[in-house]
Amino acid sequence: MEAVVDLPVLVRKIKDERFNVEYLSQYHLLIQLTQKTFRLCVTDSLDNRCLALEEFTFAFAITSDQLLAQLNGVYDGHHFLKAGYWKSIRITYKNDKFTLVPNSLFIEDNAKEYLRLNCEVHSIFDQVAYYKHVGNEIVNIFSIDRKIIDWFKGIYQSKKIDVIHHTSSCIEGVLKNIKEESTKVLYINVEGSQLTILCKKDRKLEFCNIFQYQATEDAIYYIMAVLDALKMNADEHIVYFVGDIEHNSEIYLKLNEFVKNVKFGEKPNSMFFGYVFDEVFDHKYFDLYCMHLCE
Repeated sequence: MEAVVDLPVLVRKIKDERFNVEYLSQYHLLIQLTQKTFRLCVTDSLDNRCLALEEFTFAFAITSDQLLAQLNGVYDGHHFLKAGYWKSIRITYKNDKFTLVPNSLFIEDNAKEYLRLNCEVHSIFDQVAYYKHVGNEIVNIFSIDRKIIDWFKGIYQSKKIDVIHHTSSCIEGVLKNIKEESTKVLYINVEGSQLTILCKKDRKLEFCNIFQYQATEDAIYYIMAVLDALKMNADEHIVYFVGDIEHNSEIYLKLNEFVKNVKFGEKPNSMFFGYVFDEVFDHKYFDLYCMHLCE
């Protein structure tokens, strides 16, 4: 008897009135995947307007095969996802397997060895890729699940798929969208039990790392440790939250006891949003929206 697979649950669906399936060839499809969620964003290449947003949650997905079962559940019967004539398709598969190296030291043939210095890489299961942040002279090297990316290539056989790490989306969003600051600013992207913490000064990246936490106290410890390591003053410097965090979150409320200027981020100013997106907190899908900046 075959096991019953719980189908993904659609938790958010927003569509701009300008969205038209007849114009998919001028639209960018942005996909963000974790073991627990699938998110998509559609943008118009002509005016950088956000036209659609959908989020699905997965009931259970630990192995690659379980995740593929959930992906099939999202794609089966979807009215536009399987289309093969998008202008571009970009995918982020969130994990903590990444490392940043200076562009001047990067040698493509050594990409796997750079990554192995920072995390475990399985030659059979992991596919190593990289993204060059030209403006910042750094290269983001990361691994993705080979089975997952092969599945996407099977769906979109006629299109080139650009795969990036979610930290690259965060980096580009922080450096290109946020207003100029003459002092250091900390940005924290929250996703489940994972914090992606970045620091920038002016338009230069000074820090980027991922921290896994279980309790609120752990998250606060990591944030305060980063502030201390970067010599940032808790009474002066600003900390921004983006991602999957609410205004009544324990992490947000607790951090306010130690840091004077804790704020929530805004939608990227490089993208236009219609009124239908007003129902979404501005900080909510920051790294998903900013995928369009990773050319």
